[in-house]
Amino acid sequence: MFSVDGKSLASGGEDKTIQLWDIESQKSIGKLEGHVDSVLDVSISPDGKLLASGSCDRTVRLWDIETQNLIGKLEGHTDDVWSVEISHDGRLLASGSTDKTIHLWDIGNQKLIGVINHTHKA
Repeated sequence: MFSVDGKSLASGGEDKTIQLWDIESQKSIGKLEGHVDSVLDVSISPDGKLLASGSCDRTVRLWDIETQNLIGKLEGHTDDVWSVEISHDGRLLASGSTDKTIHLWDIGNQKLIGVINHTHKA
């Protein structure tokens, strides 16, 4: 996932971390650690300040990109979280899982505000 300004990139991996990369130098500029299983997807907020990550540990985690600190752990899925997406206004987050649900979260208070059940895998 590219940053808003296009100067950096975030990637998740089997090593349970999110790497932050500088595009120009192609070097790591940070590593976010906190998941306990593979990181499957990442999303960056429109203002470039927040990163969301989904993992095989069944959680969504929220990170402050500038400080590289974990600021939230969203729990509720019962299987791997394969997709995360922050809304265009930066207020909501959608997470899709192989538990056949899409969870809708209020980012500000880190609360689950809705669950959409679906019949296909995310």
